[in-house]
Amino acid sequence: MINLRQNSRASVILATIYSIGLIQLGIEIGQIIHSEEPFHPQRQLRGVERKAIDCGGHPKKLYGHIHIAKTGGTSLNNDLAETFERVCGHKAYSFDAGQNPKGKMTMPDVMDAIGYEDCDYISHEMYSSWWIEKSEAGAFHYVDMELHVPCRDPIEHLMSMCHHDFGEYEPRFLECDAKTDEEYFDSVKNCFVEMNRYEYDLTEHFSVKCFDFEQSFTGYIEYLKNFLEERRIVPDQYLNLKSSHTPRNKDDECIWGRPDLLEKTRKYL
Repeated sequence: MINLRQNSRASVILATIYSIGLIQLGIEIGQIIHSEEPFHPQRQLRGVERKAIDCGGHPKKLYGHIHIAKTGGTSLNNDLAETFERVCGHKAYSFDAGQNPKGKMTMPDVMDAIGYEDCDYISHEMYSSWWIEKSEAGAFHYVDMELHVPCRDPIEHLMSMCHHDFGEYEPRFLECDAKTDEEYFDSVKNCFVEMNRYEYDLTEHFSVKCFDFEQSFTGYIEYLKNFLEERRIVPDQYLNLKSSHTPRNKDDECIWGRPDLLEKTRKYL
């Protein structure tokens, strides 16, 4: 180790390097302050030209999962939290995945209190404008964000919503023998569950991508391995969350025997 008290030459060299560093830092700060672009410290520090994986294992983008009702979002949130680091979800967080019962919710106000500073992937069930409101308020610290939306066959999705039996909802049935289209479509709308979680105006604020519902637990998770840091230990004893709902019986769903209603309903949706 160099003794700076006994080596004045080393002291001069280190002082020069330190001074150069301060000058360069001052230049960079000056460029930021005098820039015409809005100044967001977190964005400047992390940069917009980062590689796919940033320092500390963070991805270049912050990813968001729009939890559409009846697309397996609770199970997906849990599996992601058990597979990757820094998943922050309404239904599961990475930091205690395997400790909390699967499907145990973290309420939105608690999520806000925890903050999103160290999140790489956020999963939420909130109304669509929540993402815009939080982003504009700086909750995501102005990191570039990409939202992922599960896409499911519309008829299958509708029938799954009809079957939903939880809280204020009870199983509902389509009126296949309705006398008018209005009566029939009223029964379709009666099956809707939390339809306010996605609106097209999200595309004006974020990059929005759709993934195949059927690939949620296979191809989608494999895709995310390109961007998210995998956990050291996966609590596999907690995998395979069982559905809280009884299985659907397609024989009880009148629409499958009515090609005319299948076409009409698909167009309506």
